[in-house]
Amino acid sequence: MTDSQRNCFLAVAEHRSFSKAAAALYVSQPAVSKNISTLEEELGTALFDRQGKLVELTKAGEIFFMFLVEYRREYENMLERIHSLDSGTLYGVVRIGCVLTWNAAHFYTRLSRHFAIHFPGVKLEVIGLEPEALVPALRRKEIDFAIMYNYEDARQQDIETKAFVNLGAGFLCSGLIAGNDVCTPKDIAGFPFLITENLTDRHTSTYRDIIRDMLRKHGVSPEFMVCRSLSSAMVDLSCGKGILMADDWTAAKSNYELRYISSGETIPLCLAYLRSNRDSLVSLAMEETLRVFKGNL
Repeated sequence: MTDSQRNCFLAVAEHRSFSKAAAALYVSQPAVSKNISTLEEELGTALFDRQGKLVELTKAGEIFFMFLVEYRREYENMLERIHSLDSGTLYGVVRIGCVLTWNAAHFYTRLSRHFAIHFPGVKLEVIGLEPEALVPALRRKEIDFAIMYNYEDARQQDIETKAFVNLGAGFLCSGLIAGNDVCTPKDIAGFPFLITENLTDRHTSTYRDIIRDMLRKHGVSPEFMVCRSLSSAMVDLSCGKGILMADDWTAAKSNYELRYISSGETIPLCLAYLRSNRDSLVSLAMEETLRVFKGNL
């Protein structure tokens, strides 16, 4: 793949038109068409679906487009880090994955302030994901490390973890259930607890076991209702169909229509990363994150 082919592909993908792409690149339309055709021959697949003047990415084209976007980001990151060798200042981007429903300000504000003072060339990006998507995102290298619940199965063959912090844990319920009264876990025992799980989860220690352990001390034996996703669970929660396990970083705590009921327990969090990741910038970012939250500054 040549630079000309890459630029033509990105231009056509952006403008959805060969003629507009040619105008944007200041080349002829036949030149754009030739570059795209040669690229498609090299990859062995069509990248665009041409229907008259309408040009759309094929499924293969979408995959290739995301690859180039990531390649460009990594290339720019690499250049910054090379240039930092001469300046003595670290440069680069570190991507942190976290649970989609958290208010990331609870940790990002402290981290960004620390890095702005001590490592101004290092940028932190926070990416919210479903809990079960964090480890796959690490494996696909879409994030550099994750802040996640420290379940027993968090450490896997290719995943390493570092103990992070303990969060206060509890439950969210709708005001339709709790009213305006201050509730205890025992008061919500008659409602199902909303969980999401896949086939793997059913054979490992997951939400079910954690919720059972939390409620056992209150004399409650929970019933469960499986939801398709965390988003659908939030809808059911708002409609008063059940209870959702939460923690002190849960963004929904600020919703005045919901009630947060403390369990009196904590949930351990960890930093998770690929064992094969030898990136010194990622290692530094994790160590500094631990220092900030463990009060070692």
